[in-house]
Amino acid sequence: MLLTIDELKNTTHATYLSGNLQETIKFGHELVEKAMLQQDRISIRSGYMYLAISYHALADLKNAFHYIFLYDEYCQQNKEDLSDQEKENLYLLLFFLYEYNENWEKARETIILNMDLSKKLYATDMMCNCFCNLSKVAIAEQKFDEAHEFALHGLDLALSKHADIPQLTFQALCNLVEASLKLNLLNDATKYLSTLSACLDDSNSIKWQILYYQYVGELYYLKGQFEVSYKAATTCKELTSKAGNLASKIRIISLLIELCERLNHFEDGYYYYKEYVDILQELKQAAIYKTTLQLEIQHRVAAIQERSNLDGLTNIYNRYHLENVAAKWLLEAANEKTNVTCLVFDIDKFKSINDQYGHLIGDDVIKLVANTCKELSNLETTFAARFGGDEFVILLRHLTSTEVMKFANTLNHTLAAMKIPLEDTILTFTVSMGMATNLKGEINSFHEIFKNADIALYNAKENGRNQIRQYE
Repeated sequence: MLLTIDELKNTTHATYLSGNLQETIKFGHELVEKAMLQQDRISIRSGYMYLAISYHALADLKNAFHYIFLYDEYCQQNKEDLSDQEKENLYLLLFFLYEYNENWEKARETIILNMDLSKKLYATDMMCNCFCNLSKVAIAEQKFDEAHEFALHGLDLALSKHADIPQLTFQALCNLVEASLKLNLLNDATKYLSTLSACLDDSNSIKWQILYYQYVGELYYLKGQFEVSYKAATTCKELTSKAGNLASKIRIISLLIELCERLNHFEDGYYYYKEYVDILQELKQAAIYKTTLQLEIQHRVAAIQERSNLDGLTNIYNRYHLENVAAKWLLEAANEKTNVTCLVFDIDKFKSINDQYGHLIGDDVIKLVANTCKELSNLETTFAARFGGDEFVILLRHLTSTEVMKFANTLNHTLAAMKIPLEDTILTFTVSMGMATNLKGEINSFHEIFKNADIALYNAKENGRNQIRQYE
């Protein structure tokens, strides 16, 4: 039976959540093919996303990066209709790239941005994924207590009635086992492995099976039960040979070499040592490829990061990047006892413009305002962003109160002087502005300084519009 695009999207989503990655890839290709025929841009991006995350979960990085880059390119071509969900997807794909480049600081920053967006969307599954990824980063940084805590949060969300997602349950449990082993919490590791075992069956990804037997081998090695450890490790090695995962393979062969010494399996130990040397050679070649790919990714990542920070309609910075920059500027200002000003403004009677001339003309007005803000901003002392709808925010720092007021007046007069020619009339508009400062570091929260500026904006509206008001 032929599925509609919506049915195919739902099937692909459900299949991914069930953990059947090969089937997800099959449905993902079908979705892209059908969406291409119907020129359904949103569904094309959706298909690329499922292909990227499925190949990544299978550790097929060549295909994963191929579809990450396709997703990004398609987002760039059609950025005006990007939803918050798709911006959330961009953050996830950015995390994959930072993870590959082992740039853990940037990986962590990207997860935090993703978490902020997940809160707004009430996306339990994505919030769970964020905690799992934070745990992975903490493990890479050898912060195992932190990794354990993040993984527990991830597991709670994965098992909640709002999620119940096997993929994320497996990831959270694996992170918990890894952190517990590193912290020598063997009873905890045993408990989590038992839960993981109950979740596994033949339909699961080989990735999870490899990790399960790897952890069983390592756990029983630490417990001194070398025969049990050896049996699990040999099973894990067979699975890694099928999957072709060199990193997992060398980790398990290292364990097998130690076990052979403990168990006096000298002939097997010699065989594993030879294989270990061969894999090191393969890894050396793989490292050359990885270095080349990392250089490409560094260029791509900068472009994707920039796009994820931009508002789709206006191409100036969005609210999420604004809040990130504001937090940084306010922290620096608090340390230096300097001023940051928050200027909030919106278009007077914008609803009337939409009602009288249509939403496309309204969009043109918003774009015009955004371009003006961009032209007047230099990113060093002035940072402009679209907050939402017809509301904009400009942050100013390292400026005197006179310079701030001069900037606000210039912006106000520039916008008021603009004329948009229509068929039978010339459209003009005005804006109302509210300003507030951080009181030389006393206010270090964007929420608070924005609230004060917004109150000043309200006062400007109440007192006749087309004016600038300072918060008092």
